[in-house]
Amino acid sequence: MLSACTLRPPVSGEERAIDSATLSPDLAQGLVSAPFCLHVRYHNAFFVAMSDTRADAWVTEGACATAGARRQVDAVRLSWRHDWYPTQNTRQCLNTDNCSNNDANVIEGRNIRCASAQARHGNQTAFISTDQALCF
Repeated sequence: MLSACTLRPPVSGEERAIDSATLSPDLAQGLVSAPFCLHVRYHNAFFVAMSDTRADAWVTEGACATAGARRQVDAVRLSWRHDWYPTQNTRQCLNTDNCSNNDANVIEGRNIRCASAQARHGNQTAFISTDQALCF
């Protein structure tokens, strides 16, 4: 018999953002770029025998506080982990302003537990996670 603690909420999710950091000239190999904001979010819609999950990462111009326009970077790496699974899933997207993954599952409903993202462009880099212990 199922107990209340094993039931998932029908809708859940989380979103975070972080400003990029400047790499030292040695690590950037002379490349220079303007700062950016890296965003990550996940969303779960869970029903008895079906689930729809989505993980997204995207990049905007300038600091996160400025709510800038979308911006293309060299690479965005998105990772997410489902509840009750020991492995983390990862997708890398090159020369883009976003990276995403959407899964619809029937019978075996899945639920995203956490998501993380990394982005780099020139001498700017960023990493963000909704749970650093599980998603890295």
